[in-house]
Amino acid sequence: ACDEVVDSAQLKSLLRRLLVVGNTMNVSTGQKRAGGISVDSIIKTATKRGRDNKTTVADHVVANLLKQGDADGVVEFASSISGIENGKDVDMRDVEATLRKMEADLAQLRKTIDSEHGEELKNGTSDLIEKGTTFVGHASSRIEVLKAKLNAAQQNTLARR
Repeated sequence: ACDEVVDSAQLKSLLRRLLVVGNTMNVSTGQKRAGGISVDSIIKTATKRGRDNKTTVADHVVANLLKQGDADGVVEFASSISGIENGKDVDMRDVEATLRKMEADLAQLRKTIDSEHGEELKNGTSDLIEKGTTFVGHASSRIEVLKAKLNAAQQNTLARR
């Protein structure tokens, strides 16, 4: 889900449009132009009301997108992110616990393979051991990638607080 959000062309387009509107508002108040948009400023910008005290910036951006035909499907960007519904309820502590369990299970498998390796070589049936060893190597690499992604997500969460 995280990768889908980060890679979403529709979301990037929507954020660019919110940035343009936000910068237009900044210029009218004498503030500097922003080079990017943060989560906090997205919420502030999107919910900022106009002079009529009814229309929000998000209303304005969506109305303009619809008026222009929204060829890129920006208004419906959330539906293009299939994993977002599943990802919204994920607790990082559960992910961390699952990764620890996977590491422990992998260590046990590695120990079993190592203990069986000598016996298999004697019998000339080391194919299973070789495949198991290859699997453990790939799985270990994959777990390290997942741990790095979890760590990055945790750091991002801490930085937002």
